Amino acid sequence: MDRDTFPGGAAYSNEYFKGGDKYSGPYTDGQEYDGVKCNGNELTILMERPFPDMPYWAAFPAIGPIPEGDASNPATYKNHPTPLAPTCSASTSPVSR
Repeated sequence: MDRDTFPGGAAYSNEYFKGGDKYSGPYTDGQEYDGVKCNGNELTILMERPFPDMPYWAAFPAIGPIPEGDASNPATYKNHPTPLAPTCSASTSPVSR
């Protein structure tokens, strides 16, 4: 994970994913990353060492795919996230806290 672009993101990807301590993410290092393999609809995350909590963390949206190109710009993606399944929502709007 690119810790500069996403300082609040989960650090486990840097510690446990194969080569995660060296890969800064697609915005910095490009699309080629040895820690993730894709074969059709199958996604395999290769680990540097055992991570027993991986099934729990894999359920979070940060593990899911995001679109390529401008649609995934970190500054604007949060305003219009792409759902991974059909939803009933016609629009989204940020919540003020």
